[in-house]
Amino acid sequence: MTNPPARLTIYQQLLSELAELDKRIEQARARERVHAIETIHGLMDTYGIKHKDLVGRNGRRGAYQVNALPARYRDPATGQEWCGRGNVPRWIREQDRTRFLID
Repeated sequence: MTNPPARLTIYQQLLSELAELDKRIEQARARERVHAIETIHGLMDTYGIKHKDLVGRNGRRGAYQVNALPARYRDPATGQEWCGRGNVPRWIREQDRTRFLID
């Protein structure tokens, strides 16, 4: 059996070095992450920042606030109201909506 070409040996050596670097990178990241979290908590305490101020609905950044819309339609029988957005209530489906408009 012959010796493998020198390139393969260099390649294997580089892969070994890469694995060692990946390990060292992950260790450094873990150490620095702990410090970053401590810093963030300190800033949150100092400025009264809450988690919801940073992460809104569905993990998106920024606060997500829904302002209630005024009702545009009212069911005369039950008094239920609907703003005209979202799922259409049963009491108004397939009917002329002008009958239910709130003045």
